Amino acid sequence: MPTIPSQFLGARSSPPIFRRVSEPEASLQKSMQKKMSMDESSTTSEDLNSTDIRKLYPRSRSEITSRKIEANIGSASKGDVRQRKFSAVAKNVRNVLSFFKKRPSDANTPAPPVEVIQSWTLTITNLLKDKYGVMLFKNFLRSEYSEENIDFWEACEEYRQLKPKQFAARAQKIYSEYVTAHAPREVNLDCKTRLETMKNLNNPDKETFDLAQSKIQGLMEKDSYPRFLKSSVYTDLISELASPGGSAND
Repeated sequence: MPTIPSQFLGARSSPPIFRRVSEPEASLQKSMQKKMSMDESSTTSEDLNSTDIRKLYPRSRSEITSRKIEANIGSASKGDVRQRKFSAVAKNVRNVLSFFKKRPSDANTPAPPVEVIQSWTLTITNLLKDKYGVMLFKNFLRSEYSEENIDFWEACEEYRQLKPKQFAARAQKIYSEYVTAHAPREVNLDCKTRLETMKNLNNPDKETFDLAQSKIQGLMEKDSYPRFLKSSVYTDLISELASPGGSAND
């Protein structure tokens, strides 16, 4: 009968031997375990600190740029928006006041006597038949962003001075710029007046724009003309001329 090796016989293992640990060894093991736990915690804190440092101090330029953009976007608070709006309004006011400071004498047009300037308050016709008055009124309308009315009125005045052979081309130009619907500088005309003016283009003459011009003059008389007489543009001019030795051309 063949012999079976002892390792296949399921030899019974000997029971484990428990060795009693002395007190010095136990204290040494505890100290070693405590040191290992402190090393692990310090390593974790070091990793976190390095991560925080990388966040605060990015290494690449792209990271720096992106952080700056985020900071700028975040700083756009409601107060900043209000400040920008206020600056825009202030700039607009300065532009308007610059118109008031301009004097028509810059165009070598002498100011009329104070009696003529005072007559502007009687009718708008007195104002519009004086070159100095038209220039001053035009500056005022420009400050209100409605100078297309006086520009159209002047274009009609110049149109009447043309020769008959020039009527057709100029009439078409005035109609396209001021009268037709959605024109670049469309004036406020009713539909009936616009259609009547369009019919006049078939046979243009000196009276082609008479109806439209009278409508715009009436609109200015009711709207912007009273405001002009109350504005500092006109009142300051009257005060300056009424003072001893005053002159609007100084």
